[in-house]
Amino acid sequence: MNHHNGLQKPLEVPPTKKHKPAIRYLRHQPAALTTPTGRVRIDVQGSIFPTIRHAYTHCSSQEAAHKLVHWRIMQQGTQYSSMLYFDGNPAKEKEGAHQQREKVRQDALKKADKEVDEFAGRVDAGLGIRKQHYIGVYKNLSKGFKWKDSDRDSMIKHPTQENYNVVLSTTEAGVKIAEDFQKGDIVVSADSDLAVHPRISLVFGSGKQTALPRSESAADALSVDKLKAKFNAVKDRIAQKKKADTEARLSAMSLDLVSTPILLEVPHKLHYEPPRAMKQYKLKPWKSKTENPDNTPTMPISDNTRSPRCHDKDPVCQLLIGSPSIRGATHGQHF
Repeated sequence: MNHHNGLQKPLEVPPTKKHKPAIRYLRHQPAALTTPTGRVRIDVQGSIFPTIRHAYTHCSSQEAAHKLVHWRIMQQGTQYSSMLYFDGNPAKEKEGAHQQREKVRQDALKKADKEVDEFAGRVDAGLGIRKQHYIGVYKNLSKGFKWKDSDRDSMIKHPTQENYNVVLSTTEAGVKIAEDFQKGDIVVSADSDLAVHPRISLVFGSGKQTALPRSESAADALSVDKLKAKFNAVKDRIAQKKKADTEARLSAMSLDLVSTPILLEVPHKLHYEPPRAMKQYKLKPWKSKTENPDNTPTMPISDNTRSPRCHDKDPVCQLLIGSPSIRGATHGQHF
């Protein structure tokens, strides 16, 4: 301990280097995931949560949603080198964040309930239904989604049957991944907590931050399943209405055919015109003349042929026409 003028000199602490892990974003399955040197530790809810939300919001049955999520998990890694980590109960250290997410979720469910009521009102009033009316309902249903523990436990059976190594964490999957991480391992997650963990050196980011499952809410509270059932009932009414309109239109058409006599129109006889290639067009006067006058054939002139300018009473014309020696020489000449 150093003293200077009765004052204690503070100890100099060397600055620590901030941990910056190598983060790679997962667009397609890289070669490091197919042939890794260690284990591929996959945070399921932190990497494919958009797929989970879409599957359990839009699929018609729970089994169909399970198959869709299982198909997406198989794209993350093989069962021989991968370990799947699922979130458990929320951590107490993040209770404030979970409460904020729950508030956002409840607000989205209220908006979805309002959108479904407006949708049903348009159906009852006979108004048109457009694409934006469906988008408003599904958008708020997606925001209000949370993965129930029963759905998660039922889904875990599918990768277990495919010989995947499945780990169900007590709190968050990131905490368990950080404990099990070894040198050469790869972490697939979009959780920001894993990116700043000092032990983890390589993270493949994929998807968005997940909302952790919570305990079941009250029976009278809004939920995605209730609003989904309500919206499906309205869509069934639309299908029934379309079916009734189609049947009424077909019955009206059948009555019109029975009551109205059928009149067959006899087509008029069309004038026959030959095809364009068979038409014979008249040549123009200048085309009918030959270019070489020497090739023009000479036709014999009958005795009765007269020049148009000759007159019967003209003695000169009679003399010229009657003379056989002058007839050929004077042909075509006019006086």
